[in-house]
Amino acid sequence: FHDARKHYIIALFRDASKPTTDHEHAADAWHRAVTEHPLPNAEYEDTRRLWSAWIERYEFNRDTFYSAEQAVYVKAFSCWLRMDETHVPKQDTFRIVDAKTHWRLPDVSAAIRGSVQTGMYLAGARIVFPGFDRYELVYDYVRLNQQVTVSLSPAELDEWDRWVKESDEAIDMAEVTGLFPPTGGAHCGYCRVSCTLANNISG
Repeated sequence: FHDARKHYIIALFRDASKPTTDHEHAADAWHRAVTEHPLPNAEYEDTRRLWSAWIERYEFNRDTFYSAEQAVYVKAFSCWLRMDETHVPKQDTFRIVDAKTHWRLPDVSAAIRGSVQTGMYLAGARIVFPGFDRYELVYDYVRLNQQVTVSLSPAELDEWDRWVKESDEAIDMAEVTGLFPPTGGAHCGYCRVSCTLANNISG
């Protein structure tokens, strides 16, 4: 879905005669994505239905568009961030649109506003694209046709900068000492690596 989305948006950007939407470009983008990344039949049909519904409501904004699936390296964070779509809707605002194919809408305050992705993307955008007064992250839940816009204050972004710096220092210390203490948290839900913390839950 994300690759098809990228191909489609770039095609619209390059074709000034089709400024907002185009079914031929959408069909070409879908074909290119599923031939580059073939899917089992059930997943193919699900993604195709999701794609068809999304292109019916998506309208490309050429006036505010900046990039699609841009990978930017944040030197201060020592990591790459891949931004689905970025816009500058106002002179003082930098906006990231992130497409999600989740089946349900997470809690805005905890799962969205306080997530590592929100903090890293907005704090990283402030570093790579300085000078804006406001940095927004729009989560587009394409399966639910709902959008959630999150913006963090400068003080909150400073806190994320500090967390990354201190986490890097902890990793550096672990590499020197050879001790890597397990650090539990929401990120464990995405981890498939066996660790002491996961194997000794009762402790």
